[in-house]
Amino acid sequence: MLALFLPSSTTWRRRFSVAATVAVMAAVAGMGQPASAAEKDAPTPVPSKAAAPKADKKKADKAKADKKTDKKADKRADKKPAKAADDKQDKQQAGDDASKAARPGARTEPAKAGRAAAPTPSPTPSPSTSPTPPAAAATPTLTPSVAAVEDPPTIQDMAPPVITGVESVNADIDVTVTWSQWLQEYQPWFNNYVVTASPGGKTCETAVNDWGATSCTIEGMEAGGYTFTVEAVTEGGPGMFVSQPYEKAVAAPEPDGVKLTAAFRDETMEDHDWSAIKLLMKRTPGSEVTGLGYTVTLPDGLVVADTNVNLYCMGNVTLQEGGSTITLSGASIISENAECALDVAVTSSMSGIYGVTSASISGLTGGLLNTVTPQELTVTGAMPRIHASFDPTTVPAMAVSNLRVSLKRTDENPDSYEKGVGYELALPTGLTIAAGQPANTCGGQLAAAQGGATVALSGVTVEATDECHVQVPVSATNGGSYQIGDYDFSNVTNADPDLMSGCMDGVPGMASEGCGPTLVVTKLAQTVTFTPAASVPLSSGTYALTATASSQQPVGFSATPESVCTVSDSTLTLVGVGTCQVTAAQSGNQTYNAATPVQRSIVVVPPPPSAPTLTAGVSSLTATWSAPQDSTGITGYRVSASPGQATCTTTGATTCVLGGTAGTTYTVTVQALVGEAASPASPASNQATPTAPQPPATVPDTDLTLTTDQGIITEADPGEQIVFIGTGFAPYSTVVISIYSDPIVLGTAVTDALGNFSKPITVPRNLAAGAHTAVAQGVAPDGSPRSMKLAIQVAVSGGAGSGGGLAVTGVPVVLIALVGLALVGMGAGLTAHAARRRRPQIG
Repeated sequence: MLALFLPSSTTWRRRFSVAATVAVMAAVAGMGQPASAAEKDAPTPVPSKAAAPKADKKKADKAKADKKTDKKADKRADKKPAKAADDKQDKQQAGDDASKAARPGARTEPAKAGRAAAPTPSPTPSPSTSPTPPAAAATPTLTPSVAAVEDPPTIQDMAPPVITGVESVNADIDVTVTWSQWLQEYQPWFNNYVVTASPGGKTCETAVNDWGATSCTIEGMEAGGYTFTVEAVTEGGPGMFVSQPYEKAVAAPEPDGVKLTAAFRDETMEDHDWSAIKLLMKRTPGSEVTGLGYTVTLPDGLVVADTNVNLYCMGNVTLQEGGSTITLSGASIISENAECALDVAVTSSMSGIYGVTSASISGLTGGLLNTVTPQELTVTGAMPRIHASFDPTTVPAMAVSNLRVSLKRTDENPDSYEKGVGYELALPTGLTIAAGQPANTCGGQLAAAQGGATVALSGVTVEATDECHVQVPVSATNGGSYQIGDYDFSNVTNADPDLMSGCMDGVPGMASEGCGPTLVVTKLAQTVTFTPAASVPLSSGTYALTATASSQQPVGFSATPESVCTVSDSTLTLVGVGTCQVTAAQSGNQTYNAATPVQRSIVVVPPPPSAPTLTAGVSSLTATWSAPQDSTGITGYRVSASPGQATCTTTGATTCVLGGTAGTTYTVTVQALVGEAASPASPASNQATPTAPQPPATVPDTDLTLTTDQGIITEADPGEQIVFIGTGFAPYSTVVISIYSDPIVLGTAVTDALGNFSKPITVPRNLAAGAHTAVAQGVAPDGSPRSMKLAIQVAVSGGAGSGGGLAVTGVPVVLIALVGLALVGMGAGLTAHAARRRRPQIG
């Protein structure tokens, strides 16, 4: 029999027993078996702790895995009681062999890199060699068997197992607890696993030495919440390797059938935002299920956000926007499907926690099972929104608009508020703060300096659904659109810029340009003033153009045709005689629109003719001159008399006649014409003095009728004043008015610009009664004689005392006396005579 000496330490005893068991089993397996020649010669592997250096743990994993099967066999063998004396003897023999193998001098090989050192074969020890048992109180030095080539970790290094799941398995609420497999290194110390549920203290445990177990079942639990732990019990004692607590509510498994569950899409959302509640009917696929239905009542404050829903089976959904109930009826799940979901958008205007439980479900139909578990949606108060607007939205350049930036909370929970609100707004380039006092209803500190481009607000508290604002006057010099967007805000605290929330253009995620608050600044209108000379002599060579714009911006010029004139900057170069069209324009800038161009005609006229020759005539002047050497472009000439206003014009002739006042000495000048424009005046002519017309001895032969302000008259009284009117004479010429039989000059007149005159003449009192002819004599515009006449019957002069210096001509005096006496005799007297008046001739 072999004696087996074990150290007194429990731990070491445990280690040694495993190694010894392996050795004994190996010895028993080899007893009575004849050895082959190879086996006899082969060296016996003898592990040596001193000869096998300790390898890195990671590098030794593979070697340990290879020994896993042997270790399990060792542990089982170690736990079994000895069945017979020969078994005990075999174990002692194995222990002796192990002791021999561990003696000093046994050969080993160095461990290879990355692996644990392998046992080195050594010669078979002598049969007489026996192990020396260690002292009972000394530290164990016995080397373990082949199963412990590398040192296992110490108890202090060992970690507890980890629970991976808890599940009810039947209606009796038997609960199976699973955990992760304990590390292989811990196997030498292992006894079994124990699971404990608290409260209640119910347990389950695995079989002894069942190191590979990863689950056990606690039977007959009650529904409720529990804390589970699993302990790996070792020879070190209880309570050393206990898992972290695992909390789980357990209940009997749900019955078979179509089950209804509910869940919110989000855990949290802001007020007035929206989330979705998913109502799911689920079952094991099978035959078609019909007639399913339910009603969900949302908690107070949570309402349907939109009537557009997603229903993934046939059925009828009844709800309304802003309502608190959702009803599904007549739903069916076809045989191929396992579930039907209904997604409904929900929203809330108040912060708070909103829950849905099984109590929220009613009206179940079609055998639908209510398996809804408590679900919560937390609505948080949204930060104050920042909005902005311009008033007015369109202004002229440099005019003022009011920029209003507002803060508004949407959370309708009266107990909510937001402190420390602030922002900094950078105005768009070109927009600046104008003169005026900013307004602030938000409190805190406002910074908005005139001429600056930044509006800053800080230290504001906004309560509940309050709204406040700051208002700042702004303006822009340049025309254009000035838009403010969320991106213009910086250093924002406890607020949310929301200027472009209305920018959706029907395409998800896309915003249109110009959808933020925008100020349109229109350019100012401007006008151009341009009044050049009507004509410029070609001889001048150039002409300086001058024009002004109301914007005070420079004015540009253009000119056509190039055959008459060209322009550079503001200098007009005269090229030839003719009409030059000059356009003055101002194209505008960022502040002003372009002005309406102004076009003017400048006639480039030739040099003046030489001094004319002037010849006086009856009530007229005749001027004669020579045309310029270059008469290109000349359309005529105009002669002007001085003094006075008499002129004459030709269309190319170099002579013309002017009317003249008799006795007045004149000179004339001549101008070449180009259209309506005229050249400078020529030098003055010689002097000339027209003469007055001389009445001929007899009445001129003319068909022209002289008239009066009373029309054509046939009778006149001596001493009566008659206004004679004549027409068609040379303008500004002298007309002589005479009366015939013997011509007596009654007076003279000067015609107007049209060659007409109106002259009051008094009939001489001593003019002989009878037929007379009044005659107006002068010249026509071409200088030819012109006469007009009017036949008048003059009545008898008024009495013997009337005498006069004028000779009486016409009817004999004796006849006049006889007529007078006859009238007196008939009683008519002088009264009847005085009553006789001139009668206008009609026709």
